[in-house]
Amino acid sequence: MGVNTAIDLHELEQELGRTKCMFDSWSSGILASAQDCKAKHLAIMKASAREMADLQQRFDLAEKCAAHVREQMSQDKEHEQALQQQADGLLAEQKALQSRLSHMQQELAAEVKKAQDLAEEAAIKRANYHQRVTKLEQVLYAYQDSLGLKLLVQNDELFLEFTQIDPEQQSRPFGFGLRVQGDDKYQVTRCEPEIAGRQQLEQQLLTERNDFAGFVRVMRQQFRQLVAADSQ
Repeated sequence: MGVNTAIDLHELEQELGRTKCMFDSWSSGILASAQDCKAKHLAIMKASAREMADLQQRFDLAEKCAAHVREQMSQDKEHEQALQQQADGLLAEQKALQSRLSHMQQELAAEVKKAQDLAEEAAIKRANYHQRVTKLEQVLYAYQDSLGLKLLVQNDELFLEFTQIDPEQQSRPFGFGLRVQGDDKYQVTRCEPEIAGRQQLEQQLLTERNDFAGFVRVMRQQFRQLVAADSQ
């Protein structure tokens, strides 16, 4: 009975020893595995910490870049607004200049039209004047021999000089100057010698009747009467 009990205790001790060895071996493996996991976890944590630090640096750098970009965009926006204001001002100035240019062109066109009208009017007046003078010369040349008449043209004046009026001095000159007006009217510029009542004759024959030939005949008669009066 005692022997069997001792045997059982011995076996039990052996079993316990084996069990302990197995537990120690298992626990050692578990501990080693835990240590390995801890080391790996620490390595991962350190790597993660480095990555987090690197990410933080990159984030800070990105934030600085973003702030710089925002500042640059703000400056660009202000510059763009300033440029837009300048462009608006230049556009308004351009419109004002275009309006002034259009107004000046209209004024210039009106002045050109006015100048053209005046030039045409002057050309017509010159043509009428030359035509009138030509007619006068044609009429007067016909009387040169019989009336002792000479035509003297000086600038815009036509001077009619008579001779053969004074019986004692056939070459003694008498005459008067004429200017043809733009409306085909005549104006006496001078009379040598002066005839009393000459203005009334001019008014009646030249202004009212436009009778140039009649005025020439009457003036010659007045010169003859003047010579006759002086001879008495």
